[in-house]
Amino acid sequence: MGWQYCYRFGNRQTKLYTVRCEQLLRPLFAKKKCLYILSVSDRFTYNGPQDFLNTGYFHLRFRERYKNQKHTESFAQYQWDAKIGIRRRLVLGENFRYNFWHLRKWEMTFGTGLMFENEQWNYTAVDTSKIPKDKSDIITNVLKSNNYIKWEGNISASSSARLAFFYQSLFTSFFQPRIAIQFNLNVEATKHLALGVNFSGLYDSKPIVPIPNFYYSLSNSLVVKL
Repeated sequence: MGWQYCYRFGNRQTKLYTVRCEQLLRPLFAKKKCLYILSVSDRFTYNGPQDFLNTGYFHLRFRERYKNQKHTESFAQYQWDAKIGIRRRLVLGENFRYNFWHLRKWEMTFGTGLMFENEQWNYTAVDTSKIPKDKSDIITNVLKSNNYIKWEGNISASSSARLAFFYQSLFTSFFQPRIAIQFNLNVEATKHLALGVNFSGLYDSKPIVPIPNFYYSLSNSLVVKL
């Protein structure tokens, strides 16, 4: 349960002081030398008919020989974000992954590979002056380079953090990427109470529809452990 949600889209900022509902499921299943990870998130905030934020994803990842420092991983993801106009984003990919562990306190991960991306966009977030006469959804099917760096671990005995940086681009225009940043901080206040800060930002050098190149979300969370 969160007590504040702040969403910024381009130069327009909206602050919603309301209860945000979010469901997050992340079961792990290990068999022999393989690890299966399923992540499911559905988040929405309602603050009147004109302010309905709905975003979520299903993410499935398979890591073979996951205890090795170097191994491969396969992944599939389906996501949506009604606020910026993504009706559907389907991703299928394969990465080569390198892990570095430090005294079991933190982990640094590097990954690089290929992914197929299918997207469907509408003009919900586009300024009315930029909406074309043909308002049909735009559908793309592309093969991209997928690269990421991730750090996660314990900052102290009662706090942990995670920072991830993603760089995705077409092979024909490698230096015109889509860059995503994610940061999560969790602090255990008591045995049954934890506080969290979550930040996610996305920079798209060539948006599919004419929306601002950069947007982000920032949220605070209060978690009760039973």
